[in-house]
Amino acid sequence: MAEKRVLNVGCGQRFEGTDRIDFMKTPATTKICNIEEGLPYEDNIFDKIICYRVLEHLRDLKSFMEECYRVLKKGGGEMHLQTDNAGFLIFHIKNDHNLYVERQTKKHIDNHHYHLFVPSHLKYLFQMAGFKNIKINYVQVQKNMLKRIIQNLLPFNMGKEEIKVVAVKG
Repeated sequence: MAEKRVLNVGCGQRFEGTDRIDFMKTPATTKICNIEEGLPYEDNIFDKIICYRVLEHLRDLKSFMEECYRVLKKGGGEMHLQTDNAGFLIFHIKNDHNLYVERQTKKHIDNHHYHLFVPSHLKYLFQMAGFKNIKINYVQVQKNMLKRIIQNLLPFNMGKEEIKVVAVKG
């Protein structure tokens, strides 16, 4: 059986995947490209796409989702996406998301956050692109155990920093 082909969109420093793209060269990058201009691959070639903490940086969400759908294999290609949770309470209390954006913008001029998401936004984006079997979960990424415990006490998933989506190409 052939090795599964996995596209890591916005790989940064992560070596996960057989093909790793980003807008700048890192040790993990296998191809540099501007994903806002499309994905530089043929149709139906990837078994899986992973896209962690990228969606909030893109202006044209519809085109990006359509491109991901296009390059995934028919009948079972999966997309795994993780992005910021608009309902994360700390973003609102500390205005932390804006501070993060300002810090990142100083590092990389093209690194802006354009969106925050709730599950219904993400479900709609995936449905518009044609994805099926859309599963959405909240994710807590906090590593500090005490902060994790406190955040888990918050109602309505307000203590979860991110939202994870897994969907299948129909």
